Amino acid sequence: METNLINPIKNQPYFKLFESGPKINIKDFKLQTKMGKKIPGFLKPLFFRQFIFAGIITDNHIAGAAIADLGYASKGFAYIHDLETNTLHEKGSLVFPFFKKIINPDTENSDAWFKAKDLEIKFFSNSLYVNSKNIKFEIEFLNEKYPSPLRICSKTSYNRWFFTKKQTPLKCTGKICLNNNETEFSSETSRAITDRSLGYPGREIWWNWASTACILDFKEFGMNLSWGVNQTGETENFIWHDDKFIKINQVNFEKEDNEIWSVKSNDNIIDLKFIPKKTKTEKTNFLFTASNFIQHTGIFRGKIKLDEKNYKDVEFLGWLEDHYVKW
Repeated sequence: METNLINPIKNQPYFKLFESGPKINIKDFKLQTKMGKKIPGFLKPLFFRQFIFAGIITDNHIAGAAIADLGYASKGFAYIHDLETNTLHEKGSLVFPFFKKIINPDTENSDAWFKAKDLEIKFFSNSLYVNSKNIKFEIEFLNEKYPSPLRICSKTSYNRWFFTKKQTPLKCTGKICLNNNETEFSSETSRAITDRSLGYPGREIWWNWASTACILDFKEFGMNLSWGVNQTGETENFIWHDDKFIKINQVNFEKEDNEIWSVKSNDNIIDLKFIPKKTKTEKTNFLFTASNFIQHTGIFRGKIKLDEKNYKDVEFLGWLEDHYVKW
């Protein structure tokens, strides 16, 4: 039986981990000011935020693409990190679609379409298409039952909340074209992560995030760690290893010297260092909105406790994000 995201009687979200995909009944949410006054329905789109991100790791590249619906504007970006030359190639754009929804807010498996003059991004339930002058990729995410997605809804501030669905590692296949040089990749060694998030997160928030999708010790391995959002009650901190879904306690992110990050969990399961190789940054500061977005691609090294007794020395590629936003 499908579960609602919003309790239709109380008009508030269920704050919990969801075992299956909930019905995204956004219209049932009663949006109020911090003083408890109802915000009219026609103003609700100004406060609603949603985005979709996908990241891919192949033998030769790390690639990423995202679409963000800010209510009053939409942003899209895509990049390719060439591992052989250690160069980053990126494209991003901002458009004002006059409150037209480019992501369907009523489903966790929404199609999404972003189109600007020099960048086009299309997300479908099991595929991703990116087209720009020098960056192109087509990805198919193989539809398999494993791994089970992480789904969580939690409070982010007073009368504000966020829902996220994350899935890793996903087998994928496709092709990446960089400066007219096309490279195909197969599901034997290529893995992906997907992130679908939506809600009313509050006027000003920040977060750190770390993730990967790879093959570790000949077994499927995925990781999702966060600090700053989804920290009230439950957390979105998990690792997927082979057929195991391992919950992680709170994780602390600390920036050390030489841009190296320390990522440690309070339950001592995770003890990693992250060494950035390339960094995508976006800084904006307008009259009523600001964003300091930093997303690194690089290498995790350290120890992870994959069973009750033993720690394993690990090294794998992945992402680490440091983001402040006022929206």
